[in-house]
Amino acid sequence: LLENTLAFTDAVPIKTVGLATQRISKGELVNQVVVGVFPTGESNMTTTSRYEPDPSDPCALAVTVEKTQVLGASLAASFLDQISFPSGDFLSECAQVKMQITYLDDRLRIVCDAARPSARFVFCRTD
Repeated sequence: LLENTLAFTDAVPIKTVGLATQRISKGELVNQVVVGVFPTGESNMTTTSRYEPDPSDPCALAVTVEKTQVLGASLAASFLDQISFPSGDFLSECAQVKMQITYLDDRLRIVCDAARPSARFVFCRTD
């Protein structure tokens, strides 16, 4: 999911990509990445998904993208702030991914996309 956002921003000519975070709680997964685009400034590209245990794999979650938003846009891009795009509807079947959890402890989670095992993501708890 985060990779899709970064792939989109790769097509933007003058940009910066900042901190990427993920919050997972009670069936909701929120990915957020700070993106700066010249001359509009920075905003938080936010993708909200729902998740549930994958019945076919006890070490996986079935994740479905629901919406993408631009949050906290800078003054120059404030017209984008709070716009919500139904990316799940737009992506249709591609909105569903299987997130395999390959390592999990109290501080660290390593996951990969089941369709692309080489696409690994490491998350560290900050609270």
